[in-house]
Amino acid sequence: MIRVEVATPETFEEALPLFEAFRNPPIPAARWRRLFHYSWPSRERMRGFVLRDGPRVVGFFGTILYERLIDGRVEKFADLTSWVTLPEYRNHSLRLFEAVAGLHDRTLTCHTAIQSIHPLYRRFGFKELESKWIVILPKLNPLRPDGWFRGRIITAPGQILKKLDDREGACVRELASDICHPMLVTHRGRKCLMLFTRAKGRRFHFARIHHVSNREVFLACLDHIRWRMAIVGRALLLAIDARLLDGHIPPGGRETPLALVALYRSKTLRPGQIDNLYSELTLLGL
Repeated sequence: MIRVEVATPETFEEALPLFEAFRNPPIPAARWRRLFHYSWPSRERMRGFVLRDGPRVVGFFGTILYERLIDGRVEKFADLTSWVTLPEYRNHSLRLFEAVAGLHDRTLTCHTAIQSIHPLYRRFGFKELESKWIVILPKLNPLRPDGWFRGRIITAPGQILKKLDDREGACVRELASDICHPMLVTHRGRKCLMLFTRAKGRRFHFARIHHVSNREVFLACLDHIRWRMAIVGRALLLAIDARLLDGHIPPGGRETPLALVALYRSKTLRPGQIDNLYSELTLLGL
């Protein structure tokens, strides 16, 4: 009998063979494990849904559950990830989607839905979260920023934590990993926390920034951030979702379409209030 069940942390070993379908890029088992065993506290045990044929797991659709404090209100989220079904069970795959779409008590996000299934998402109330990012090109001499920097840039997580309050510090403690890196800029009494991943583009590695706590400090210090990213992050290019800069295109930046348009469904939030933390982008390094 084929049925849909809630996935839990204990489902990981059963679901792991399904992820062989995701080979570009290949993702090691230790990263897949992060979808089931969170690095942050969670009272909820749901990790998505599995499709079973008898005792065998033949499909999976993941939900990364977390909470964020936004405008003084606790918001519940589920980031959708890794929808996969064995080929001989594809005609049952929609049952997984319907189970995920039935989560109406939280904001849902999806960063990697292919264009061909966007009509399905829209039928269930999803809208566009992001279609563009801003790619910030390197300077002619990225090792020499212009002007004297009256501030400080810190990249060591332990040192960063000493400068943050409990709320921001939690993001660093819970998400800093081999693929998600923090950077803290302090400038004229203000600070900006960033978290970024490093990825391979067509020609160069780039740093994709998923969270910016202070847009004004980020833009004011961008020249020096680019320099530090080139040295520490080994990334000549920066990329950031356009909504995170509220339409500002800094010098050296240009808008570029995202290969995969991100989608969301929310009763309470606007796109500009949603960043990419606690998502498959930072857990799997996509």
